[in-house]
Amino acid sequence: AGIICTVQIHGHHAAPILVGSVGKQLLLGDARVADKHLQTAQGFFGLGHSGAHLGGVARVSADGQKRPGRGEVAGLGGYGTGVVSASSDHLVIRVEGRGGHGAHPQSTVDPINIGVHIHLALQELLSREADPAELVVLTFGKFQGGDAANIIPSSAVLEGTLRTFSEPLRTHLLERIDTICTCTAEAFRGRAQVTDLCSTCSLQIDGDTAAAVAQGWQREGLKMLQQGEKMSGSEDFAEIAARVPSTFFVVGGGTAQDGCGVSLHNPKIRFREEALIYGAAAYASGAAMWLELH
Repeated sequence: AGIICTVQIHGHHAAPILVGSVGKQLLLGDARVADKHLQTAQGFFGLGHSGAHLGGVARVSADGQKRPGRGEVAGLGGYGTGVVSASSDHLVIRVEGRGGHGAHPQSTVDPINIGVHIHLALQELLSREADPAELVVLTFGKFQGGDAANIIPSSAVLEGTLRTFSEPLRTHLLERIDTICTCTAEAFRGRAQVTDLCSTCSLQIDGDTAAAVAQGWQREGLKMLQQGEKMSGSEDFAEIAARVPSTFFVVGGGTAQDGCGVSLHNPKIRFREEALIYGAAAYASGAAMWLELH
């Protein structure tokens, strides 16, 4: 049995001052705690740095992934089992029409009008084809077409994301989105093409792996609480967890009172650096316990 841990850094999740140091501090912390517990463990324990999220990759069965969280006391952590974060599909809908002067709309095929009808039709999927008990979020944050007030453009683009916890529902909605876009565009004499630009599945946590790693946290006296909350945001670590039994945890990075009140994906975000100590300890002690049990 063995385990490989890879520490990764996600630049837009950490303040610039931390980007260069987070990986090194976590690696050093992992190595020190690991050395304490792994001298008698049977197996292989490796550390690496590969440059994306604060995270972990496990071979055979586990380890974890973490990211200091906003709004939580530094060092206070949490984890869950089952599905803990939503899938995400980045959708690009390109609508093709026929451009022309706004004074002569009869000689054009308006892609903006088609895009508006597509957007409205897609929202009906959530209310009429998804179980009300299922979380589904379909958000289009980009709608671009044309650059002159009196000219009907020849094309328009919508971009957005689909998120859900259910993989069967995700598959169904992606198929229906393609059908609705194609048929709606044809009804208005245009064409539409849907591209799933990038995607990640929902994050599924293995209960046995999570329980084993939690024993290591308890031995170290770390404050890691089991929670039942799910995140509507996505996590690309899910693609690893879908192939290897894994666990996932978050570590608090500070509260608003600490000056850490800015959300993720913001250049002004700040974390309390002492959170790195707890993150490293949780990372290595959990891996050590997993090796002992396997």
